[in-house]
Amino acid sequence: MVWLRLTELECRADAFERAGQKLIARAKRHNDLIGRHVHLDGTAFTTYARAIHDCPDAQACTDSRQRARGGELRVPRELVRGSAEQADAVRQDAAETPEDEVGLDPVADFGISWLDLQDPRLADIPLSRRQRYRWFEQIGHIYRVADTTAGARLLEPAGVGRTGKFHFGGELMMASDDHFHAPLSVLTQPADVQEYEHYEPIYAKTAAAVGDPYSMTVDRGLHIKRVFQHNLRHRVSTICDWRQPKAATTPNGTSAPSLTVTASRAAATAATPATTMAPGSASS
Repeated sequence: MVWLRLTELECRADAFERAGQKLIARAKRHNDLIGRHVHLDGTAFTTYARAIHDCPDAQACTDSRQRARGGELRVPRELVRGSAEQADAVRQDAAETPEDEVGLDPVADFGISWLDLQDPRLADIPLSRRQRYRWFEQIGHIYRVADTTAGARLLEPAGVGRTGKFHFGGELMMASDDHFHAPLSVLTQPADVQEYEHYEPIYAKTAAAVGDPYSMTVDRGLHIKRVFQHNLRHRVSTICDWRQPKAATTPNGTSAPSLTVTASRAAATAATPATTMAPGSASS
């Protein structure tokens, strides 16, 4: 009953956000330090909906299970779920990928291929039943998930005799004030959406309360060109861990520095538009 009452409020979530923004804006009029420097970070969360194997041709999948000992991938009734902690670790590892290789193959990045309700592979399933679930394909088999808002991210790849381990859920992104360590805005996103896709929406929510900040501190996963361009347009300095722009390259042929600061607000720095800082010379 509690869950039903809370979900009824989802359609009015914007009203709660606008009320919070007005309160934060009122506080900022009394203390201009609020929202001057903002820190953005994300944490994975897990949904407890299960991914159930549901191929229309059940007999073919049964035969596949029987042949598993011959070296084929085993087809379980339910995919193995990983924890939110494992998802955070995988996300941090993915941030090591050079910038020019990010998002080139969504199936490779997340391990599954989501299916539209009109997909021919679902044609034998009644439409009323299709609409109750979210469907995807993994290693040639069809699975369904009851949570239609969740996403999935591959944690461990499939191999002989086993399927991959997945994280089902999403990521909670929070923009916090660096001076008072208080939240300014929050945003949730499915696990199969790259976090940089939601940078501009959460920035807009933050700016609605405190205006354009002087700086945004983000993690390496947001070290991509579009984030820097967005912040430069708003005259906001970007502080984040350095990320290779292209595979097998580092600046000046040296080891990668730990921190990149892109200064775009005259109050922060007047001379250098972009500065790469060595380890230990600054902290976020």
